[in-house]
Amino acid sequence: MLEALIGILLMAAIGLGLTYAASRAAVAQRYTNTQNIVVSAIREQLVSMANLSAKCGNTIQVSVAANKNINFTVNCDPVSIAGKTIKVLSSIENVPDDDSRELLGGDGKIVISATE
Repeated sequence: MLEALIGILLMAAIGLGLTYAASRAAVAQRYTNTQNIVVSAIREQLVSMANLSAKCGNTIQVSVAANKNINFTVNCDPVSIAGKTIKVLSSIENVPDDDSRELLGGDGKIVISATE
Protein backbone atom coordinates (compact mmCIF):
# COMPACT_ATOMS: atom_id res chain seq x y z
CA MET A 1 0.00 0.00 0.00
CA LEU A 2 2.81 2.37 0.89
CA GLU A 3 4.58 1.61 -2.39
CA ALA A 4 1.42 2.50 -4.33
CA LEU A 5 1.09 5.79 -2.44
CA ILE A 6 4.72 6.69 -3.17
CA GLY A 7 4.20 5.76 -6.83
CA ILE A 8 1.13 8.00 -7.06
CA LEU A 9 3.03 10.89 -5.44
CA LEU A 10 5.90 10.48 -7.90
CA MET A 11 3.48 10.42 -10.84
CA ALA A 12 1.78 13.56 -9.50
CA ALA A 13 5.14 15.34 -9.21
CA ILE A 14 6.03 14.36 -12.78
CA GLY A 15 2.60 15.54 -13.97
CA LEU A 16 3.01 18.89 -12.23
CA GLY A 17 6.45 19.31 -13.76
CA LEU A 18 5.11 18.61 -17.25
CA THR A 19 2.22 21.03 -16.70
CA TYR A 20 4.62 23.74 -15.55
CA ALA A 21 6.89 23.21 -18.57
CA ALA A 22 3.91 23.32 -20.94
CA SER A 23 2.61 26.54 -19.40
CA ARG A 24 6.02 28.21 -19.69
CA ALA A 25 6.21 27.17 -23.35
CA ALA A 26 2.73 28.64 -23.95
CA VAL A 27 3.76 31.96 -22.40
CA ALA A 28 6.94 32.06 -24.49
CA GLN A 29 4.90 31.30 -27.62
CA ARG A 30 2.48 34.14 -26.79
CA TYR A 31 5.31 36.65 -26.47
CA THR A 32 6.92 35.37 -29.67
CA ASN A 33 3.66 35.74 -31.61
CA THR A 34 3.08 39.27 -30.29
CA GLN A 35 6.65 40.29 -31.08
CA ASN A 36 6.27 38.93 -34.61
CA ILE A 37 3.08 40.97 -35.10
CA VAL A 38 4.84 44.11 -33.86
CA VAL A 39 7.93 43.63 -36.05
CA SER A 40 5.74 43.02 -39.11
CA ALA A 41 3.72 46.17 -38.38
CA ILE A 42 6.90 48.22 -37.92
CA ARG A 43 8.31 46.93 -41.22
CA GLU A 44 5.06 47.81 -42.97
CA GLN A 45 5.14 51.35 -41.56
CA LEU A 46 8.80 51.81 -42.53
CA VAL A 47 8.16 50.66 -46.09
CA SER A 48 5.16 52.97 -46.44
CA MET A 49 7.00 56.03 -45.08
CA ALA A 50 7.58 58.54 -47.86
CA ASN A 51 10.03 60.60 -45.83
CA LEU A 52 11.96 58.71 -43.18
CA SER A 53 13.74 61.82 -41.88
CA ALA A 54 10.36 63.21 -40.79
CA LYS A 55 10.01 60.25 -38.42
CA CYS A 56 13.51 60.51 -36.94
CA GLY A 57 13.31 61.38 -33.26
CA ASN A 58 9.53 60.99 -33.30
CA THR A 59 7.29 58.12 -32.30
CA ILE A 60 5.31 55.70 -34.39
CA GLN A 61 2.35 53.77 -33.05
CA VAL A 62 1.72 50.09 -33.70
CA SER A 63 -1.70 48.56 -33.06
CA VAL A 64 -1.36 45.07 -31.60
CA ALA A 65 -4.82 44.26 -30.28
CA ALA A 66 -8.26 45.88 -30.26
CA ASN A 67 -7.43 48.61 -27.74
CA LYS A 68 -3.71 48.03 -27.33
CA ASN A 69 -1.18 50.28 -29.03
CA ILE A 70 2.57 50.31 -28.52
CA ASN A 71 4.60 53.45 -29.15
CA PHE A 72 8.10 53.26 -30.61
CA THR A 73 10.77 55.95 -30.86
CA VAL A 74 12.60 56.10 -34.20
CA ASN A 75 16.32 56.86 -33.88
CA CYS A 76 18.40 57.94 -36.87
CA ASP A 77 22.10 58.66 -37.18
CA PRO A 78 23.66 60.91 -39.83
CA VAL A 79 26.14 59.19 -42.12
CA SER A 80 28.45 60.96 -44.58
CA ILE A 81 29.31 59.21 -47.82
CA ALA A 82 31.40 61.05 -50.42
CA GLY A 83 30.53 64.39 -48.83
CA LYS A 84 26.78 63.75 -48.82
CA THR A 85 25.06 63.32 -45.47
CA ILE A 86 22.05 61.05 -45.20
CA LYS A 87 20.10 59.85 -42.18
CA VAL A 88 20.29 56.14 -41.54
CA LEU A 89 17.74 54.41 -39.35
CA SER A 90 19.77 53.03 -36.47
CA SER A 91 17.17 51.69 -34.06
CA ILE A 92 13.56 51.63 -33.01
CA GLU A 93 12.92 51.45 -29.26
CA ASN A 94 9.61 50.80 -27.60
CA VAL A 95 8.46 53.42 -25.12
CA PRO A 96 8.40 51.71 -21.70
CA ASP A 97 4.82 51.53 -20.47
CA ASP A 98 2.41 48.95 -19.07
CA ASP A 99 1.10 47.88 -22.49
CA SER A 100 4.55 47.11 -23.88
CA ARG A 101 5.55 45.22 -20.75
CA GLU A 102 2.34 43.18 -20.83
CA LEU A 103 2.34 42.41 -24.55
CA LEU A 104 6.06 42.08 -25.29
CA GLY A 105 7.35 40.73 -22.01
CA GLY A 106 9.36 43.81 -21.08
CA ASP A 107 11.11 46.80 -22.59
CA GLY A 108 13.28 46.20 -25.56
CA LYS A 109 15.14 47.60 -28.48
CA ILE A 110 14.57 46.57 -32.07
CA VAL A 111 17.43 47.31 -34.44
CA ILE A 112 16.50 47.60 -38.09
CA SER A 113 18.95 48.66 -40.77
CA ALA A 114 17.55 50.93 -43.49
CA THR A 115 18.43 54.08 -45.42
CA GLU A 116 16.35 56.98 -46.61
